[in-house]
Amino acid sequence: MANTLKFGNGNWATKKGSTLAYNDLNSNYKPLPFNFSRASKATVINKDGLIEEVGSGEPRIDYLNNTKGALKLEPQRTNLITYSEQLDNGSGWINQLGSTVIGNQIGVGNSTTAWKLNKASGTFKSLRFQSSLSSANYTLSWYLKKGNLDVAEFRFDGGLGAQFIDFNLSTGVAGTNNSLTNIKMELINNDWYRCQASCNSTITNVHLYIGNGSSTTQEGYIYAQSPQLEVGSYATSYIPTSGSAVTRVVDKCISAGNNQVIKSTEGTIYAEQKSLETNFTYNYFVAVSDGTNNNRLEIRQTATGLQFLWRVGGTYQSQIVLTNAPFTSFIKFALRYSSANIKFYVNGSLVGTLNSPTLYASGVLNNIEFADGSGGTNFRGTVKDLKYYNTALSDAELASLTQV
Repeated sequence: MANTLKFGNGNWATKKGSTLAYNDLNSNYKPLPFNFSRASKATVINKDGLIEEVGSGEPRIDYLNNTKGALKLEPQRTNLITYSEQLDNGSGWINQLGSTVIGNQIGVGNSTTAWKLNKASGTFKSLRFQSSLSSANYTLSWYLKKGNLDVAEFRFDGGLGAQFIDFNLSTGVAGTNNSLTNIKMELINNDWYRCQASCNSTITNVHLYIGNGSSTTQEGYIYAQSPQLEVGSYATSYIPTSGSAVTRVVDKCISAGNNQVIKSTEGTIYAEQKSLETNFTYNYFVAVSDGTNNNRLEIRQTATGLQFLWRVGGTYQSQIVLTNAPFTSFIKFALRYSSANIKFYVNGSLVGTLNSPTLYASGVLNNIEFADGSGGTNFRGTVKDLKYYNTALSDAELASLTQV
């Protein structure tokens, strides 16, 4: 197998403005950097389990539940909570706990950035962020850990009335609410969970209740850090704030390769990726192209599933689609193309075959990227592994590569 481009799979080399793919065929190492951009700082879970802030334009390798790491690529988002680092700040928070908020506690990854939220006896005790926000799909997230109480509860006030959802910090099980969506608990480390829920409405207040707000009357405490309220149907990486809303700009990873590495007449694309998107969207996992949308082989997420589609000279040719694709987990896929046929494998199985396809003249394809082929509609998710082969691999090789 002539593997002419490798990227990821535990081998990461990043610097401001680029992240490195490479060709080590015949033991002759050649760097093949992707152009990377993000015009803001951003955070990631690093190898030590800490929430680490990286500089503008620096790629992020995320190690959450993954010892090899994965490249994190996210859309632009804004944390609307203005004092996410100062939970005792009276300008940003209304303390309805009837007790104290204490900083410098042991937090995610054994940092000292957490807070102890002490609640006096009685029901409906919360820490509240107040803001008048127009109608949109908002997602609230907190990093939370049990203390001598083990239930926390979100409350959204707004156009849907008061909507509650509880999170059990001992069992890792969230409650239900028919008006809220994307309710999730993700175990981070050391009994810390990132809890999230989405509300599609106007918002006037969001609360964090200590204990189940309607029933827990005893005094007690939990630990909390890094709250975020953002417009979108899912939570993205934490954006620190200290007095005003802060925006993290979109990640872009594009334009690697050349026509010596990428072959126009035959080849194989393999990747292992996970989408952030859960609803219908065009989310371009990877594309091989001439740098435009006129000549491109692309794998993307659509309303119908995971789709392979290709264009030659600006003309749409055909497609193969895996319906009900498992977008909530990492997907391994491989695309083989040659004048004989195109075959698309996902998670060890053949999805479809297109015989005698129209392909490209030699030297046309020269670009591989996590976007639509021309640098747009950038992938939203994480990338563990990418390989390109300048030969059409066999069915057995494709099945083996994509086996889960």
